[in-house]
Amino acid sequence: MSRKNFKDKTFGVFLIALAVVALIGCSSSDDESENPDPKGTVLSKCLENGALGNIEQNHGHSLIIPKEDIAAAKEKTYTIQGFSDHDHTITVTTPDFTNMKNMNASRVVDIYSSTENDHRHSVTIFCAP
Repeated sequence: MSRKNFKDKTFGVFLIALAVVALIGCSSSDDESENPDPKGTVLSKCLENGALGNIEQNHGHSLIIPKEDIAAAKEKTYTIQGFSDHDHTITVTTPDFTNMKNMNASRVVDIYSSTENDHRHSVTIFCAP
């Protein structure tokens, strides 16, 4: 390898390393005002971003719960058909919505869907990132 090639490659690696360090440095913060929870847990994002459903044994179903529904906290039934050729419903109760309002990163709400086509799904609801 020539001296010019060596210098060019070394400079390229240096630029990549510098970019990685800059990205890592920007991804964390020592600012305590970003997390006002004194226990240090991640506060609920459901009221800011809504919620999503992780559907077990999924074959095209999906669930998105708007933040407005979580704020209203009134029982509501959702369809979860998504791209599937059949539909299921889930009913989110007022206590479920209350749990979503207070959820942190380690908590979820679990609900079973209606039974259709001889099966049902377990749906785990979590705050959207």
